[in-house]
Amino acid sequence: MELGLGWREVEGRRLHLVVSWIPALGRRGEWWLLTSLEVRGEREALRVVEMYRRRWGVEEFFRLLRAGLGLESFQVRGLSRIRKVVAVLLGLAVFLWEVRRSGGVLEGLLLRLGGKLGIASERDGPYLLLRGLVRLLNYEVTKEALEEEEGSFG
Repeated sequence: MELGLGWREVEGRRLHLVVSWIPALGRRGEWWLLTSLEVRGEREALRVVEMYRRRWGVEEFFRLLRAGLGLESFQVRGLSRIRKVVAVLLGLAVFLWEVRRSGGVLEGLLLRLGGKLGIASERDGPYLLLRGLVRLLNYEVTKEALEEEEGSFG
């Protein structure tokens, strides 16, 4: 996809304006980015655009941690307990992120278990993956409990 770039220093300040656009998208494909990073050419302008583009992924990841996994709702005392909760939730978030990024059979299974409807407007986000993972884990725990019960009655 074609990408256009423009840049200039904002007069009287140490700020730079980077404008990027994708002609095929019209006005929806424009970004006007004001940055304190020095932009003297196309290479630096592309770096600013790429950093901003990646910012949305970082925001999405932290939203998954806060809202999806409930990081802010945990109430524990002591630094070591806080670290354990954060470590477990970070591990889970990274797992879901990697499943989503890599695609494949596991992603498809978790999306279906999470309630994916298969309609065109539906987004395959980490929340569906999380819901699918919870359902899969619930299934495994239930299956194990039933097998234990069956053994005690047999």
